[in-house]
Amino acid sequence: MSKVQVICGSGVGKTSAAIGYGIKGAGSGKEVIIVQFLKGSDTDDYNLLTRLEPEVKLLSFERIGKCYEELSPEEQEEQKANIMNGFHYARKVIQTNECDILILDESLGLVDSGIIEVSQIMELLELAKDSELEILLTGRILPDEILAEADVVTRIETIK
Repeated sequence: MSKVQVICGSGVGKTSAAIGYGIKGAGSGKEVIIVQFLKGSDTDDYNLLTRLEPEVKLLSFERIGKCYEELSPEEQEEQKANIMNGFHYARKVIQTNECDILILDESLGLVDSGIIEVSQIMELLELAKDSELEILLTGRILPDEILAEADVVTRIETIK
């Protein structure tokens, strides 16, 4: 049975915590795939994590080097198509049992941005239900449907 974890909240460090979880998993012999959304194509994490391949693979399907909110409406449409390619890739990873831990970084932000519906994330979780796959989702806002499905939820908030 799959395990669903969520790291959410308004604080900083959600991606770092998720990547740390992935590195810890890789250290115990698990294969990890991280798909990043809404970060643009220029991420500092990418250069370092490529050295951890093949145990940890970091993928971003976005081709424009700016965050989604900073793009013009035309660029957003192009980027949305790229993001959906990443989302479909995540579905393929689940269907083919390509890894042990699948981290969908900022996947909850896709819902906040109106790029996908909560039901699409729920479909991914349903696909993985009978597998041993661990899925970790990150983002600021946690929809109730995903909260109900999650096994572990960690909220990160900035106090000061």
